[in-house]
Amino acid sequence: MEQIENESVMLNVLNNNEDSTNNTINTNDDSFDLELITSEELVVNTDEENQILLAEQNVESNETINYYEEIEISENIGLKERQYWIDALRILASYMVVLVNSSSYAINDVHIFSSSWYGLMFWDAMSRACVPLFIMISGTLFLNPKKDIPISKIYKKYIFRILKCIIFWNVFYGTVVKYLVNPFKTQHKWGYNIVTDFITDVLYGKFHLWYLYMGIGLYMVIPILRAITSNMKTLKYYLGLGVTVSYFIPFISNLIRDILPSLYIGKLNGVFAKFMICITIGFSIYYTLGYFLSVYEIKKKSILNWIYIFGLVNLFFTYGIKMILSIKKQEEYIFYDDYNAFNVFSVAVAIFLFFKYYVKELLNKLLLIKRFKILLLALSNLSFGVYLIHIFYFEIFFALNFHSYTFNPFIFSPIFALFIWVCGAVTVYFMKQVPILRNFV
Repeated sequence: MEQIENESVMLNVLNNNEDSTNNTINTNDDSFDLELITSEELVVNTDEENQILLAEQNVESNETINYYEEIEISENIGLKERQYWIDALRILASYMVVLVNSSSYAINDVHIFSSSWYGLMFWDAMSRACVPLFIMISGTLFLNPKKDIPISKIYKKYIFRILKCIIFWNVFYGTVVKYLVNPFKTQHKWGYNIVTDFITDVLYGKFHLWYLYMGIGLYMVIPILRAITSNMKTLKYYLGLGVTVSYFIPFISNLIRDILPSLYIGKLNGVFAKFMICITIGFSIYYTLGYFLSVYEIKKKSILNWIYIFGLVNLFFTYGIKMILSIKKQEEYIFYDDYNAFNVFSVAVAIFLFFKYYVKELLNKLLLIKRFKILLLALSNLSFGVYLIHIFYFEIFFALNFHSYTFNPFIFSPIFALFIWVCGAVTVYFMKQVPILRNFV
């Protein structure tokens, strides 16, 4: 399994061919990977094409700047050892994607306020940090200003690879899944509309493939964002502005509107919107934040503990506030589960740092077991393909009337998601054995 050296976002298209027991950097491989990228000590695995969605690792930089007493920034150069906590995080994030879809995919099929609805909503809220995690990890690698990533390479190599992947899977879902699996038992009438529907499917794609399109957008702005990450003071300003304007202020405004409506100023969000600070909108904040957290060293455990606690509180806050407001309004309330919601943002930061510091230490012990290392790398290598194909299995089981709410969703939904993940992983493993197919998983 390999991790390409320059990938972006939750879109790290995995297609590595790396030796699972040898973690040296391979700079000659052209396989396609979308993976997550590392932070503090990044590892370069040069399958430079596929790592947009699922994260990747690399190393190159070397400077330490103190900003606060307990926190410092340290860019480590020449660290060749692989960052296995990134592989573990990639696996978790890919499972969370399956879990969030296994829950949200079925919510409309059950009665609102039923026990099944509460269960599905719970796991949907618990797994909302999946996309931010993928984006943050990808940004860690691509926004390292020390790396040479020419604009021509971004378009000819990375974006071109994603486009091929988009076309392949859009055709697959627009033909095999739509007409053969046909989970909703739709009666298709053959005629001219079949052609127009197919063109629409190829261009627009299945709902979960939005991430690939977004990944292309992040690739396009890499040169701009790298200009920001090249100066730490500018980067801190950009993140402070972005988190405040895009996440925190809308979050507080929504809370006041929903909890203390008498104090709500209806035009507050509109006032900030008038500034039109579009550069801080969307996933570019997560992208740059991933790089920032990867080089930002937090020395005091007490600070990390407070971050973990804050993230945990917001994890359950996401579920609690949605339940309270849904009951109050007698309809599903979704304003607090957006990927750009401040509560989701804080959960993603806490998980990212937890893996960077705590899981990394744990893995250092477990990796002494050779079979564990092989398994970790193998599962990591399959993660992106699982992301691409998991909706295929959802729809197969939907057609068979087997769902995440077939049994009590509080218990069964994560089990169902794991089952889907394993089915996808097995399929992707065999697809990787076929030369023509391995470039698409």
